[in-house]
Amino acid sequence: MSNSDALPPNHLEVKPLRLDKSRLLSFGEPAEIRSLLALFFETSRDNLADLALCAAPEDRNRAAAAAHRLRGSASSIGAIALAAQVRNLEEGLRAFPAEEWPKAMADLHAEYSATHQELEGVLSEMGD
Repeated sequence: MSNSDALPPNHLEVKPLRLDKSRLLSFGEPAEIRSLLALFFETSRDNLADLALCAAPEDRNRAAAAAHRLRGSASSIGAIALAAQVRNLEEGLRAFPAEEWPKAMADLHAEYSATHQELEGVLSEMGD
């Protein structure tokens, strides 16, 4: 990196927001939030499994339905980055090349894992 490429000393790297905690916490008491997240984790695993099975073009309607469900549940709990990634996948699904499906699924699973970890952190912060 040359000096002309160096960031100014007061530069802050801005990472995209993965989770809107205020939306999640607006669901009420810790017990309600825990129940909501348990349901999100369960349904997300099901939707991700459905998506993983939909590499063939003839499976695109099934994939679109699973993506739509996942995007909706992610949006509702404030999982902003996951919802955006699923939205992009859902919107481009019809023209998505089958050979690129494994990478798209790997990227989606990576974002889901990062989101899951942040959500677990929120649960830890709430305590028992």
